[in-house]
Amino acid sequence: MATLITDINGNPNVGIYCYATNKYLIIGREVEKRKADMIGKTLGLEPIITSIAGTSLVGVFIAGNDEKLLVPGIAKK
Repeated sequence: MATLITDINGNPNVGIYCYATNKYLIIGREVEKRKADMIGKTLGLEPIITSIAGTSLVGVFIAGNDEKLLVPGIAKK
């Protein structure tokens, strides 16, 4: 099992910037590409870089599983 100890923008609460299932890895735009790639490699997933409601705190706004994701009405395409 791979383990990555990291932070994002100096914040150890990486779950507010990322959301992962067995199929998806969604990461906020403010996360450095190098760090997003390291997280993706550790989880064996290709990162999807995005923002929700103009913020990189995607982990706060997403809920779901391998089949469906729920996002709030303030999310924009």
